[in-house]
Amino acid sequence: MYITDIIYVMEPITETIRVFETLFPGLHKCPFLVRHRNLSDFPIWLRSAADLYTLDSNTSEHLTITLIRPKEDLAFDQLLNVYRQVSAKIGLRTLLIADNLNPKFRPLLVKFRIPFVFKDQSIYAPELALVFKSLKSFGKEPSPKSSPIRGTIHPLSVKLVAAYLTNQIENEITLRELHRILLQRGAIVSTAKLSLVLNDLVQANILESVGKGPRKSFHFGDSKNIWRTLASTQISPFMRVLHGHYLPLDKRNYVLAGESALAKLSSLNEPKTMTIATTPSIYREMRSNSIAHDDISGPGVYIQVWKEDPRLFSLVSKINPIELYLSMRGDPDERIQIALQEMLSKYRLPLIEDQL
Repeated sequence: MYITDIIYVMEPITETIRVFETLFPGLHKCPFLVRHRNLSDFPIWLRSAADLYTLDSNTSEHLTITLIRPKEDLAFDQLLNVYRQVSAKIGLRTLLIADNLNPKFRPLLVKFRIPFVFKDQSIYAPELALVFKSLKSFGKEPSPKSSPIRGTIHPLSVKLVAAYLTNQIENEITLRELHRILLQRGAIVSTAKLSLVLNDLVQANILESVGKGPRKSFHFGDSKNIWRTLASTQISPFMRVLHGHYLPLDKRNYVLAGESALAKLSSLNEPKTMTIATTPSIYREMRSNSIAHDDISGPGVYIQVWKEDPRLFSLVSKINPIELYLSMRGDPDERIQIALQEMLSKYRLPLIEDQL
């Protein structure tokens, strides 16, 4: 059976298969199997929420890709849960078919680095080095290339800006003073890394360096100008979201995040599902050092695993408001946007989108 035969059989993913025909034209000459995967080893709720297909090329490189096709209208958090359940069991070469999703979800999928393919028009799969906003332009390039991310800043750089904008560090500081502050707050960071991070902020025009050698100092500018600069600067991926039913045993090992934190920092109602933020090492320790949040039939808890410790520069067990905003600004829910605006107004900062 060849790919043209399989397109006839697998009508729901016809356009999706065309994407891979375009990206890998050699597949026209090789058997390419498309299978509707059995979901008996997945939870019942997932079986009713999505169909799974595997594309398997019989080439020497043996390309196998799993496609998730949602069968019903899902909320964005439900969609994330479907993807994470499937990719955890099958592997990284798993993509969502975004043809029938809410168009507002696609930028959110990019934000959370969730691979997807949209009709025969675009694909976002950084793990496969495939990021194309328009496949119509494909073929003008010699081979598939990942889109370079320019002007990105490190998550620790963002954390320092967040600390300044929430009045936790002074507008003028030296490398030595900043290192001492971080150590006092329990952060483990070398002066070499911190120096690179500060230079990162200088390159982004967020900091200005004055002097040389041991006396060199760094100056933050006007808060609104920094906020405006942050709006036009891409941030390296800083966290991933998981779902479970357990919390770290020690409450000092996490802070509230997502809607749970936003509800404490604005008039937003408390969400049904709790969201926390922690570090990769603490999350790994939860296998043997955790406490049940609810039983398996309950809503569970969303666990954000941040690259940089979310407890650093947090506010009374809640993640820093600036980091909270940056992690939620793409949420299409109008209630969330109103609550974010209310939270930022306490620091005399507008929504970033208002400045663009």
